[in-house]
Amino acid sequence: MTHIKQLTGLLIPTLLVAILSGTAAQAQTIYEWQDDNGERHYSDTPPDDGDVAISGMEVTRTDNEAVRTQLAEKREAQLEAADAASKQAEIDSAGSEKEKRVLEKRQENCTLAKQTADNYSRMRRIYRQTDDGEIEWLDVDEQREKAQEQVDKWCD
Repeated sequence: MTHIKQLTGLLIPTLLVAILSGTAAQAQTIYEWQDDNGERHYSDTPPDDGDVAISGMEVTRTDNEAVRTQLAEKREAQLEAADAASKQAEIDSAGSEKEKRVLEKRQENCTLAKQTADNYSRMRRIYRQTDDGEIEWLDVDEQREKAQEQVDKWCD
């Protein structure tokens, strides 16, 4: 039973910090007190009555957007790694050197096409420099469509 109390004594503050991390606007003071039944409580606001102590814990807000971005980047990296492993397995299983070179070139073109399509999807304006050094503005939708055609062409 004492192990459960010790575990609970560690678990409650940890859970409280995790919960308050998502709701606190900035670093806050956490108050700790014991009720009439001997149970320990933690809160960012002190109780109206009773003996209260400042716990020394600091709570800061979780940057949910940063967490979502990190998770999306991690998923994207995992998908790219799986795709690369699949393509490498395909190359390794190819019979002749010529087939391997063709598959490797295809994989390079696929990677380049995906990068271009990704870049174009984030751009608001797309241009190219002409032979005489002038800037020629291109139709964004048309360029995005061409980039996607290249992805479709080179990536299976």
